[in-house]
Amino acid sequence: MVNKILIVCFDTPYPSNYGGVVDIERKFAYYKNNNIKVDIICTCFDQNRKKYFEEFIKSNQTIICNYYIELISVSILKIYKFISSIPFSVNVRAINYNNIEFLKTEKYSLVLIEHLKSTKNLELLANIINKGSDKPPFWLRLHNDEAEYYYNMYKSSSSPKKIFFWSESLKYNKYQKKILNNKFYEGFLYISTEDKINLEKLTYQNSKNILLPIFYKSKSLKENVHKKIDFFYVGNLDLDDNLRAIHKINTFILDHDLMHYNITIAGKCTSVERQEIIKQIFSLHYNIQFKFNVSKAELHELYVSSKFFLNFSSNGSGVKTKLIEALDYRNLIISNNEGVKGSGYEDIVFNNNSIDINYLHQLLTNNKSYSLYLERVSNLLILKEEEVVKQYDYWLFNKIV
Repeated sequence: MVNKILIVCFDTPYPSNYGGVVDIERKFAYYKNNNIKVDIICTCFDQNRKKYFEEFIKSNQTIICNYYIELISVSILKIYKFISSIPFSVNVRAINYNNIEFLKTEKYSLVLIEHLKSTKNLELLANIINKGSDKPPFWLRLHNDEAEYYYNMYKSSSSPKKIFFWSESLKYNKYQKKILNNKFYEGFLYISTEDKINLEKLTYQNSKNILLPIFYKSKSLKENVHKKIDFFYVGNLDLDDNLRAIHKINTFILDHDLMHYNITIAGKCTSVERQEIIKQIFSLHYNIQFKFNVSKAELHELYVSSKFFLNFSSNGSGVKTKLIEALDYRNLIISNNEGVKGSGYEDIVFNNNSIDINYLHQLLTNNKSYSLYLERVSNLLILKEEEVVKQYDYWLFNKIV
């Protein structure tokens, strides 16, 4: 029986405002439905984020009982951690578990390590929480093939960060092989079928390897076919790989003569110069708006007001959580292969290479056609939710899928 689990995270799950932490936070709905309590240990680089998390826990009912946050400042003194065979993003997240008082008294059914970035000093953690015959198993959640992820970032980048991405890719190539072959872990949880196929062959013999998708719970939404935005994209536009993604979007729109439809491009973009570069990419469009650095409330309104979400990516590693978010809001999805491959939602989205453009025009201009197709997608999502719950049951309760 699973009563309480300990989770070690690479960041605080609240605010759940970017991919990796969305995956962590979404699991809480499953834990709550199964009366599972959680203690959580996080690293965090942002004092404001730490403060938000602490205030959120105080003012909201959550399943989190105890928490500890290790605030990390990447000072010049820590640059030496870069000169190591261990990836910097792992090395810099070292936690001294001896400082965490609740570990000395609490008992856990299992320990979930969220991300390879959180794998430093785990033997110390095990020594503290192993009490007599109580030795909870450790499970590692793989969020990406990290070597591939950083290599794709390296290929996309034109900034000085390119050297860092290349270095991390090389280091993760060796590091994740070492971790996956370590019998310290009971088993490994993969976010996508693609990652499971590629990574489980690196694991030790007889290890447990389970596909555990991003937790999905279908939401009840009031149907709205009178949406003002035809095409919507959101992403961190400070990242070069997302800049490449919007180039792909621009090509798709131009190739299929869709410029007269309403298009909104949104996301974090801290540089005014970069904002102008993005606007220039779409210079041939005459019905487009840009929403840079929007609030969570504004982002919510954009999702609600959109018919189609453009899930284009230039980095095929892992699963794009914004795909899941868009489905939450009942946006129909148009995606390239990199945005959807291995996600489990391939049968629900339109692929940019095979979409029937005449039918797309019909969905955009005929509310009845749009409503009927949206109903079909909603029914598929209900089945998807049932499938995902079974996979979580199999992991935690050994229920046969």
